[in-house]
Amino acid sequence: IAALSRELVGRYGQCCESRIRCCPDRHGAEAALATMKRWGLKLWLSSATPDRDLAEIIVRRGWMRLFDGVLGSSRSKAANLRHVMAVERAAPREVVMVGDSADDVAGAREAGTWMVVITTGAGRVPARGPFALDHPRTLPALIARMRAKPLGRGRG
Repeated sequence: IAALSRELVGRYGQCCESRIRCCPDRHGAEAALATMKRWGLKLWLSSATPDRDLAEIIVRRGWMRLFDGVLGSSRSKAANLRHVMAVERAAPREVVMVGDSADDVAGAREAGTWMVVITTGAGRVPARGPFALDHPRTLPALIARMRAKPLGRGRG
């Protein structure tokens, strides 16, 4: 049964990878990331995709230039955030998690970081307020507003 399980997991991973590689950019996400990268922001990807598949997917899509690091599902979202904070020597109030799932929200809460919810994602997290966006393309404008405020105010 263990061999069959490994085979099925492998097939599932291949199926997911092929679908992820060919799916279109989500609502301006690539342009938003490129804008923030030009500003000099440190951008990390924390994904529910297995580590072994994630880096290859990002390379094939041509997105490695956008990220300072790529972290997959071998650790929780909170653990990934803590890793990023340690590597970047950043305090929780200097980090923004952007995501579309309940795991993203829980990870940001546990790590004590800011959270911006993209409400059109696969997880369809219901959220309203200043840190909830319909589409990633509006993220740079929100980040610009957040950077203009003192860091200790207005947690979302």
